[in-house]
Amino acid sequence: MAVVAYERAKSATLSAALSSYATGTPIVIAVGPEGGLTAEEVESARELGAHIVSLGPTILRTETAAAALLAQRRSRSVGVKGMFEGAGR
Repeated sequence: MAVVAYERAKSATLSAALSSYATGTPIVIAVGPEGGLTAEEVESARELGAHIVSLGPTILRTETAAAALLAQRRSRSVGVKGMFEGAGR
């Protein structure tokens, strides 16, 4: 499964894209450079089967977008409670 974060994605979210895949499915996450991906890059990814997703109305820095996507993916695979087990030890 491949996911591309795109600031002009209509309404698809990572959660919606992941909902049709089993937990543990390998995932490739792509985040564009500062300034964003071009429409042609996004269309090429879509043609190759990538899910184009939105991270919401706020434009995030590249490193923040990647962290946000990974956190969403992890919360789905272990649950929010599991993300914090053992924290602070």
